[in-house]
Amino acid sequence: MIENKHLNNITQSLFALDIRVMLRTNDFIDFKVIRWYSVSMRKNTTIYHRVRIVRQALKLTQREFARQVGLAQTALSMIEVGKNTLTDKVLKLICAEFGVNETWMRTGKGEMLKQSPHLKELGDILVDLTPETQQYLLQIARGLLDVQKTLLEKSDNTTE
Repeated sequence: MIENKHLNNITQSLFALDIRVMLRTNDFIDFKVIRWYSVSMRKNTTIYHRVRIVRQALKLTQREFARQVGLAQTALSMIEVGKNTLTDKVLKLICAEFGVNETWMRTGKGEMLKQSPHLKELGDILVDLTPETQQYLLQIARGLLDVQKTLLEKSDNTTE
């Protein structure tokens, strides 16, 4: 049987890998930061605050975040402080682009980020693997991320 601490580290790593795939970036997101934002900040926040929480959890500047959802940086800034309305269209874009749970975004209830439907299955499989096999699986997953990155870069270059 795998120690809880070891399994927790693997689960956190896989969650970070899953988020990395969704965001198509090279940077891992700190699982503890996301958990803190997701649990601690969901109370007494407005939808405007939750936009900022998402951006900060993803470690993006206002400019980077705004660009990815088709806004000007100043428009995003005004949304984050509640001076501009967050339209349904922009809210849905944020949720789609960054894998944010729309219910959490609207109400603050639930988890901030959507989880892959495969995450639980993968976690269940990991429990039955030896530590050596777990490491091998993580190496394979990292290799897949590199292949995906290459394919996405080629795809981006052909669409330009």
